[in-house]
Amino acid sequence: MIEFILNNSKIRLKCDNFDTIREHFSVKDETARFRLKGRSRFAAPSRLYCITPTGLFEYGMFFDILTYIKKERPNDQIIIDDGILELVKPGLSECRVYDNLKHELRDYQKQALLKALNSGRGVLKMGTGAGKTLTIASLLMSVFTVNKNFKCLIIVPDLSLVSQTYSDFEEYNVLFKATRWTGKIKPDLTANVIIANLGILQSRFDDYDFLKYVDILVIDECHKLKKSNKINKMVEVINTNNKFGLTGTLPDNKVD
Repeated sequence: MIEFILNNSKIRLKCDNFDTIREHFSVKDETARFRLKGRSRFAAPSRLYCITPTGLFEYGMFFDILTYIKKERPNDQIIIDDGILELVKPGLSECRVYDNLKHELRDYQKQALLKALNSGRGVLKMGTGAGKTLTIASLLMSVFTVNKNFKCLIIVPDLSLVSQTYSDFEEYNVLFKATRWTGKIKPDLTANVIIANLGILQSRFDDYDFLKYVDILVIDECHKLKKSNKINKMVEVINTNNKFGLTGTLPDNKVD
């Protein structure tokens, strides 16, 4: 029997032959010998794991782990705690794809948005020139049509993209209110959408406690998030389950 159990902000996997599953969701730790210099070579962990020794893992790993288990152990009984599916797939089912901005959506953008709204979270892989900002604008307009008071934080890598994203939204004629947040520009806290760069968040995130309770989080160039870096830890404490990343290149490191 295999159990998926809710455990505060994570899910716990409980089953026999657990180590085999945990090993599958791990990668070789190429930095171990540098980090543990001077210690016994026998004490250095050789791998990085996505599942802790006690079976805990992040919500976003659920479907990958479930798919692997069903493939490798098709005859095992699987028990999933009530509430887990709502957490791992917090779909925005009341929203419909909004396609009434200045520029019409392309077919692949519509498909991406439909999947994003149905899933409620995830990564949209979109290369350069694929229209990421228009896709974000349409996603947020899809939400705005059913909730005029929604709050969203958009994280972009640098200052220039704060202004560029804001200008693009104006050009697209979005109906929601957006604001910029940089070292020189204070955010308008009445706005639906706050566009902030990594630098200001790393220095001022704790000054704005309400950011931990936004309805939607959008991260542009989300491949910059690494397993243990500072921005990833901030993302973890933002309580919404509706988190979306956009990138043209997924990380090379499987754990990231």
